[in-house]
Amino acid sequence: MAAATIGGVSRYRLVPTPAQETALLGHCGHARYVWNLGLEQRLMWRPGRPPTPGRRGAGPASMRGSGSSGHKPNGSSG
Repeated sequence: MAAATIGGVSRYRLVPTPAQETALLGHCGHARYVWNLGLEQRLMWRPGRPPTPGRRGAGPASMRGSGSSGHKPNGSSG
């Protein structure tokens, strides 16, 4: 990685290995997907509007699935 300072701003140039380049491209693809999803949801939001199509709930609990794995958190009595 090379650094240069121009006008008080540091700039870096990455020179990744082929494996690192593949990992970086994958990460950038995931970041772009999440950004676009958040942007879509923000643009669709209106007061009183139901959740975005394809979502059943509004929080992380709805993303866990049906809960049929039989796993219970520590301290759970159910």
